[in-house]
Amino acid sequence: MKLIQLNIWAGMVYKPLIKFVKDNKNVDIFCFQEVTNGDELAEHVKAGNKNMLKTLMKVLKHFNFYYAPYQGNEVGLATFINKKIAVDRYEESFVYRWYGAMIGKDISTLGRNIQLIEIIKNGQKYSVINFHGLWNGQGKSDTNDRLDQSRNVKKVMDKAKGKKILVGDFNLLPDTNSLNILEKGMRNLIKEFNIKDTRGELYEKELRFADYALVSPDVMALDFKVLNEKISDHLPLYLEFE
Repeated sequence: MKLIQLNIWAGMVYKPLIKFVKDNKNVDIFCFQEVTNGDELAEHVKAGNKNMLKTLMKVLKHFNFYYAPYQGNEVGLATFINKKIAVDRYEESFVYRWYGAMIGKDISTLGRNIQLIEIIKNGQKYSVINFHGLWNGQGKSDTNDRLDQSRNVKKVMDKAKGKKILVGDFNLLPDTNSLNILEKGMRNLIKEFNIKDTRGELYEKELRFADYALVSPDVMALDFKVLNEKISDHLPLYLEFE
């Protein structure tokens, strides 16, 4: 199977992003973050396209979609699964604060959720987890909130069935204890494949890590790479696995 992970930046680079998705419709699973869904942009989304969910649904019409907003219904996670793949179970849960938790315009108080989708392919069960970690405006190092968030994600992962794949914009640096919690019992493909940058040319700050793909030891990674596409301030991660 083939999977692409991407924080779409609320569709800020709209036309190249849509072309990229259209060109990769042979991929089985898309895990997206910062997917807008409404007539207006949410207060904490500064710019972008107002309704990326509907656009992606039109482009990926042969996919089942699962949308998980965390504040109102205007922005959240979206996972698309090719309709040829059987979905056995879908679950959402909050790992930092709760739905609608933002206080005023303080983005650091936004609730953070994850999607867990159990799929079956060729008689084998996989658990795919889509995650967008806490942003607090103070870098991507450890905080008590991030440590608690990682422990909550780990609880969900531990209960998941079959081969496990956790992807997303974690908002963490590689040497953090918060990431180490998530790595326990998993393989970090960013480290394993010696990836040095997941942000690309459209991101101007020095810290080059945010996005990760972690897999359980029984997942065979046939191919893993970062795609150098100018479609977001994040680069897409591509994973082919069985």
